[in-house]
Amino acid sequence: MGCGSSKMKASVLLTMRINVSGISEVDQLFANIVEPINMLDSLSQNLDAAFQNFQISTGTFSHKLFKLSDSITIMLIAYSSSCNGNFNKINLKLKSENPYIELNQILLKMEHKEIFSTWNILIETYLETSSKLNQISEQILEFNETSRSYPDQAKEIANNLELDAIGAATTIRCVGINLEKLRMANKTLNELKNMLNEIKESIEELQRKFSSQAELEKIHRIGREIHDEKRFSPKDLCRKYYDSTHVE
Repeated sequence: MGCGSSKMKASVLLTMRINVSGISEVDQLFANIVEPINMLDSLSQNLDAAFQNFQISTGTFSHKLFKLSDSITIMLIAYSSSCNGNFNKINLKLKSENPYIELNQILLKMEHKEIFSTWNILIETYLETSSKLNQISEQILEFNETSRSYPDQAKEIANNLELDAIGAATTIRCVGINLEKLRMANKTLNELKNMLNEIKESIEELQRKFSSQAELEKIHRIGREIHDEKRFSPKDLCRKYYDSTHVE
């Protein structure tokens, strides 16, 4: 998910929830999928918001070419600029678990404390989403099979209730709309899985950078330049990173 590549649109998420028709026979068809889709909706919006807030804090949100790994590199450059290229000064350590980075936040430049906060929220949201998604995914995939016969069942319900032409059309239309929402849910589910995978890969990239002295030196070189220039804003961090030919 670079800035723009994997972001889910709020307009889609807000229209994904299942409609209630008021006809019990119709609503019962979708009763078992309402909660999974509502949960998917919430998880998607929360993770997307956490991701975007982290991008904003690192200055990468408006740069479509930048991926999450770029945002993480800029985060490290920001921390390096706070300590003039010496992570020991801010007690920065890499951890193998949430939130993966430990440091003394008080020693960060004011402009970089938001990065620390949004990163922690992103990781917490990522872990929560990962823990809940498997069950939701199974429920939605199972419902995909169950719902194949719903268009025919909608017609049968309309006939059994002896609805007039308008009532029958409304019933069939309601089922059709909810099946379209199910298709939205499947699309969002795939996007969410891709987002989680990108975060997972970016965490692995973070760990790789920390294990490479050459990578750390590239980061510290830019961090020291920013420290000397005393231009610590997200915009300046992003510009310095973009202009540099030393950090990929």
